[in-house]
Amino acid sequence: MTVRSVVLDVDGTLVWGDEPIPGAVETVDRLRECGLDVLLLSNNPTRTPAAYADRLAGLGFAVGPDEVVTSGALTADYLAAGALCVGMGGNLLPAAALEAGDEATARDLIRAALHGAG
Repeated sequence: MTVRSVVLDVDGTLVWGDEPIPGAVETVDRLRECGLDVLLLSNNPTRTPAAYADRLAGLGFAVGPDEVVTSGALTADYLAAGALCVGMGGNLLPAAALEAGDEATARDLIRAALHGAG
């Protein structure tokens, strides 16, 4: 079996609070030097992939938004595909849908949030 890609958790694995874990930046760089694709994963829905990429870049990680997956972005994709679910991610889910270019899903999420709040 040949390994071609690596999925790494962000919070608590690569960073702790606002600091990279010692050796994490170098490890991600080395994985790429070995020819591996790196995908960074977070179950924290409070940031979009672009916001995570900006945060990580500021900590020294060479990462773009297309290399970050968050639970909020996955939920927005799932809803855009026609799935029904109860969202509890606050206003970030509509933001994730808009970032993905899905204005219709963003509008539906905003309506659902307003209906739930009423």
